[in-house]
Amino acid sequence: MNFIYTRRCRILDSGCRIKHPGSSIQDQASFFTLIELLVVIAIIAILIAILLPALQAAKEQANMILCMSNQKQVGLAFTCYSSDFNGWTVGSNIWIGPNWGDFKRWYEMMQGADSLNYISSSKADVRFCPKNNQGPYAGGAYGIYDGDSSWANPAYQDLKYLVYNHDYSWYYNFPKIKQPDNYFWGGCTSAAGIWRKEFYTGCHGFRPAMFWSGGSWDQQGLWMAHGGVNGVFVDGHAQICKDSDLLNVHNHRRITDPGSGINGGIRAWKLKNGTAVTIP
Repeated sequence: MNFIYTRRCRILDSGCRIKHPGSSIQDQASFFTLIELLVVIAIIAILIAILLPALQAAKEQANMILCMSNQKQVGLAFTCYSSDFNGWTVGSNIWIGPNWGDFKRWYEMMQGADSLNYISSSKADVRFCPKNNQGPYAGGAYGIYDGDSSWANPAYQDLKYLVYNHDYSWYYNFPKIKQPDNYFWGGCTSAAGIWRKEFYTGCHGFRPAMFWSGGSWDQQGLWMAHGGVNGVFVDGHAQICKDSDLLNVHNHRRITDPGSGINGGIRAWKLKNGTAVTIP
């Protein structure tokens, strides 16, 4: 039997092909060893560990910037309302009567059917913090300042800036407010304690020195959703506020401050993790 040799194989003159021994290394399938596979997995895990915090930080920063933008639009809506009504604007609620539950929340006055359309109806997400947009009760609203004991107590400066005709209805006069650049108007809120599903829901109002509970909500108040509370002030600017900033705002000040011995400012909020803080 005669053989014809080629570079890769030898061919029998009968037409049968026989692999040349020198071609076996190239033609055999290649496989990862277990050690090589574990090394690749370890490298991928290290890359994820390095990149994930950076991605999370970028997402947090994007949420904070979006929140600031939302609040500036909300602040502009209140400024426009005040301009159209001789300096007066609604607070977190207004009571329209005659029954107890007949009231509108601030965003129902600013947006949607039967509103004054200071906020476009196509921008429903503008009225709440992006951090409120999660969970089964997502949404809600930014909280607008409620004067708490300032409603009827003449010892408080706030009473000079507002009128009220119901426990859930009051109007503020923006031009009368002293230090509008330091008067906290609205901010990120949480409607309930961290143990409830409504924790991520934004509540429409907040009080300066206490949390409020009512209905299906409890522990309503400001929330440091971004490591601080994003807030819009009466003059229209928005900023992130740490605890020292909240304690030093012009809200909830007694006329005789600082000699009254009663601490003013905003003194109740929730930390990012939901822990409630009240400063005496």
